[in-house]
Amino acid sequence: MRLMAWILLLTFVVAQPTGARRRVFVSPDGVFRFLYTSDFLPNTEENKDEVEHSYIPMCGEGTVCVTSRRDYFEGTDFQAAAFQVQEITNATNRVVCLKGPPQDIPQFDLPASDRTKIIGRITFTHWQGGQVGLGNRLSTDYYRVFHGEKCYELSLNIAESSFANFEPGTIKEFTRDNESQVTRDLRVSLNSFRFLK
Repeated sequence: MRLMAWILLLTFVVAQPTGARRRVFVSPDGVFRFLYTSDFLPNTEENKDEVEHSYIPMCGEGTVCVTSRRDYFEGTDFQAAAFQVQEITNATNRVVCLKGPPQDIPQFDLPASDRTKIIGRITFTHWQGGQVGLGNRLSTDYYRVFHGEKCYELSLNIAESSFANFEPGTIKEFTRDNESQVTRDLRVSLNSFRFLK
């Protein structure tokens, strides 16, 4: 059954139009996998010159992370976007895991209907938060689940500079439509996330 799923997945990837090519990422320990679009690359030493960085870091130490390429919305106040997966090692039980991100990260109230999300038939708890600093902003959607006696957090990160930080006429404004496209690309990774063990 698992072999058939991989064959179907690889067929899907090969059948994508060139501009929409999706790649498969499997964690080094074989615990999970997800897809990502060709506008993103794994945040590795080999790709450091090809991925964009932001004032507020997109990827934490020791995480699995795919980050937008340097030319993704180049010439706007957009900085970078990333899909990140990390194990929260200090959350050793379900209750602690599902409490959410640390208290020092500002969180936004979500409607009750948006506080959970089913991804691959597993229910994740959902939060939104943000960070700001020196005219820069990072917005994050967090998704947590306790699986296999471990706490996993998936996050969608979008970083921007304030448009007012730039001289008039030097860049274009990163619009809501642009942000919607970035969110769609990040959701490819989120919605395709699956545990393999």
